[in-house]
Amino acid sequence: MFNRRVSVIMSVYNSESFLREAVDSILSQTFKDFEFVIINDGSTDGTRAILESYKDSRIVLVHQGNMGLTRSLNKGISMARGKYIARQDADDISMPNRLQTQFEYMETNVNIGLVGSYYFIIDENGKTISEVGYGKIPLNHKDLIKNHFRTHYIGHGTFFFRKSITDFVGIYDEVFRTAQDMDFEVRVAERFEIANIPKFLYKWRKSKDNVTAKKSDFQVRYRYLGISKALLRKAERVTETVFYGGLLETLLANYYRTIARYYHWKYRLGELDNVRLSEIICNDNELTKSADIPQRE
Repeated sequence: MFNRRVSVIMSVYNSESFLREAVDSILSQTFKDFEFVIINDGSTDGTRAILESYKDSRIVLVHQGNMGLTRSLNKGISMARGKYIARQDADDISMPNRLQTQFEYMETNVNIGLVGSYYFIIDENGKTISEVGYGKIPLNHKDLIKNHFRTHYIGHGTFFFRKSITDFVGIYDEVFRTAQDMDFEVRVAERFEIANIPKFLYKWRKSKDNVTAKKSDFQVRYRYLGISKALLRKAERVTETVFYGGLLETLLANYYRTIARYYHWKYRLGELDNVRLSEIICNDNELTKSADIPQRE
């Protein structure tokens, strides 16, 4: 079924400054059984020439007109032939043992659908600014889903997940221009367990050109959209399970829908304040027994 055990997915748009570091960090992994799907998303700088200079047979290179990050990632996932999918951003760096560590973790912990890791934050010169690790991000599912939308605990570049879970939670929602990772992570957490590995496996580059820096306001707005969608899914789950004759379930579902409308309008209006939902989104998950063979709730 799978030609490779891992598919690394990277979308690139005008990233010539740090691109070689990103690509080399994957090609030099201690784990060798992977393919590297690179989507050149309409770059107008020297990105194409840099990518075409590589002759490694593990690279699957696609040039396309600009589609945006979300659609490009989905295209990469649709092309992936691996059992697992790993994310990599075009200006970041994966530590040499990253794929090996995450692969072994997932093979051992079959209940986990998606895993991340500790990571360093580096500047444009590669100097470490801070560490996102012990005491800053939770490791287990229960702690990760607390305040899921207020604080995003799994770095997008560290994502490593089973491709099989996309049959049940879908891929990235293309409505999201940004914060697509948060929406995807929450949908996974509604059906599967998620986790962080307590090892520094990634370096996230903080620069003026990356998506997070450019679209911080959009990040907040699309977070509101994610909350709205999650509450609507919660309402549907409530109505599908009747324990109290239907009346209580109907009232609870309507309550969730009302809050969902509120956050949808916050998304539409672009109001920028703190989101303070806690375990309302995911606290009644029915987790699968095995993520290798996903089961419906």
